[in-house]
Amino acid sequence: MGTSGRKTVRDLRRGNRAMLLRALYFGGPASRNELSAETGLSAATVSTMTGDLLADNVIVEAGQVDSDGGRPRVLLKVNPAYGYAVGVDVGRPRSRSSCSTWR
Repeated sequence: MGTSGRKTVRDLRRGNRAMLLRALYFGGPASRNELSAETGLSAATVSTMTGDLLADNVIVEAGQVDSDGGRPRVLLKVNPAYGYAVGVDVGRPRSRSSCSTWR
């Protein structure tokens, strides 16, 4: 039986999580407000998703910056100690491998 192509809530959450991680990984530390503006996600969605990512230790706080009024904004970044990427190219006549951390 084929799939209908409809996205589930789990699919949307996974996509939102990936979008936030991509923004933090390639854009560097950012506040929740900046992430909302960059990704187009609502402030509530960014707050919920970053809360989950912080609880899972995938992202960490990276300091604070002054706001235009009110409380200082907390900067978030990808946790450099969280994960590693490993790549292996197996081919003839030799093989290559590489390993890097998320930084």
